[in-house]
Amino acid sequence: MHIKKKLWALPFIIVTTALVMIGCSELELSGTAPDNIRPEVTFSNVPNDSSYYSSNPEVNWFGNDVDGQIIQYHYKVILKDSLAVALQEFLGSFSTPDSSWISVETESDTVALYASPEPDEYLEQYIFLCAEDDDGAYSDLAYKLFARNNHAPDTHIEVIESDTIAGYVYYSYPYLTDYYDGLRLQWEGSDSLDFPDEQPDFEFHWTLYGPFDDEPYIGLDSSTFDTTMIYTAYDSTSNQTVTWESYDSTNLDVWVDDEDVTLYNLRTGYYVFRVLSKDDAEVVDQTPLDTLTGEYESIKIIRFVEPFWVTGEDAEELLVLDFSRYRNFPGENEEEDSNYVFYRKVIQSAGIDTLTEVRWVHNDSSATVERATLIEHPLILVLNDDWFEPIPQNISIWFQKYLGVGGQMMVTGRYCFRVGARTNYMDSLYYGEAGVGTGVVAGNNQQGYLARDYFNLYYSIFPGWNFQNNLNHEMTGATSVYSGLPNVSFDTTKVQQVVGTFYTVNTNYLPAVEKLVRNAESQTLYEFKSFQPEFSDFDGFPVANYYAPRIMIGENMRTAFKTSYFAFPLYYAEESQAIDVLTTMFGIYGIQ
Repeated sequence: MHIKKKLWALPFIIVTTALVMIGCSELELSGTAPDNIRPEVTFSNVPNDSSYYSSNPEVNWFGNDVDGQIIQYHYKVILKDSLAVALQEFLGSFSTPDSSWISVETESDTVALYASPEPDEYLEQYIFLCAEDDDGAYSDLAYKLFARNNHAPDTHIEVIESDTIAGYVYYSYPYLTDYYDGLRLQWEGSDSLDFPDEQPDFEFHWTLYGPFDDEPYIGLDSSTFDTTMIYTAYDSTSNQTVTWESYDSTNLDVWVDDEDVTLYNLRTGYYVFRVLSKDDAEVVDQTPLDTLTGEYESIKIIRFVEPFWVTGEDAEELLVLDFSRYRNFPGENEEEDSNYVFYRKVIQSAGIDTLTEVRWVHNDSSATVERATLIEHPLILVLNDDWFEPIPQNISIWFQKYLGVGGQMMVTGRYCFRVGARTNYMDSLYYGEAGVGTGVVAGNNQQGYLARDYFNLYYSIFPGWNFQNNLNHEMTGATSVYSGLPNVSFDTTKVQQVVGTFYTVNTNYLPAVEKLVRNAESQTLYEFKSFQPEFSDFDGFPVANYYAPRIMIGENMRTAFKTSYFAFPLYYAEESQAIDVLTTMFGIYGIQ
């Protein structure tokens, strides 16, 4: 009974409570709101007032807002001599910071101070600081007095090359490709007098001046290097005209953060490449440009040459480089004149005028042919007819660069890429890095890279001295597997002249010819023809290959370069057959 009485009263209680709440919500606050209290800001004692610096300091402060919170701080640096009014008057006239003030949310910042380019001069300057609270009010100004001097930075340019090259002659090409990656220059700034430990961030301004017909000389007038001399050319890679000067398209400024550039698509001539650095005080490297009297690290003089097939200039069709040693060594031709006469005759008969279209450099173990002249020839024929030494390493570097800009090479000889002693039987020479197994010599040098990357060879297998005892390694000729090339048999008279004095087993067959294992991208031209093919582990292997890799340039597929390697000297072939071989090969290379 009592429970029922309480339940009937429940609706009355709910309604009454709701009416009370509605009435309360309509009440208004009364009285006067308190004024916002401005925030306060104070510098910490790190760094101390009146400190002297040679680099930009990190300045610390702290703020307080008793009736809210500080949302950000504003500061500005003003030279002491630049204050238009007395310090106290400036402090008293401050109301709000304008856009020239720097705003941060942290209680510290690395503050950029002014500095003179004269290292002995200290500039006194104030840093003024205020805090802003969440009600838009600003504190009174706090300030400190600092002084700073500065030493101008230095700049060092480094030429980045995968190979060490004497001199400063570089090939140029309109495109960057897998085989031609241009000339990369890298630089860095240093300011060790102001920053004895870790170096600051620098900004850089680089410029390429040229081309000049002659090498820039000592005492060159700086007026030569005005903006009209900055190299500008149509860039075949990006399909636009490019000015070779640093530029930040975001800030519309020549000062950039980049620390390297790749040069390419340059005309033949001399260039002056200059980089200036700017330090944390906006002071610029003071390296002079009005004279080239010293080895300035921020200036490089570089010579570029273009291939004739890019410029369209006339050139001799064929450059013959004869690296044969003509030494008194078993199994090698000692008569340079007979070699020279033979090759000139078969080249002439193959359709190339040896008087006007051929340049011959022979018996030159140091390969002193001028590097800049290699790319004046659409085809280089390399003769390396001995089996004692390979193509010189220093010229192998340049062969790679020549092919990288679209050149063509034909190499004929024995052991042209072989490095090391030949007194023992060597299973194979692997053209690549080391660590390929027992009995395998790694060709991880310039000759090896040339064979791998530009002749598409994987292995070469050598008989070494074993040919004296194993006729299975004797070569009687070469079998053609390429249309247009004849089968090759050897002139036994020439063979007997080089083997008869030390080798009595059989004097009719050519010893010391390697068999090749090529990669899939090249094609076989000739196969090894052995004296005893049914027993020979050399018979039927490639002894000549042809390589013409294809690359995409823009929207067009092009041939990067053309190479061929004949592992046997054509000197020992029957003359008529040698003529037919060269006639076909010159046609492949397009120089007939």
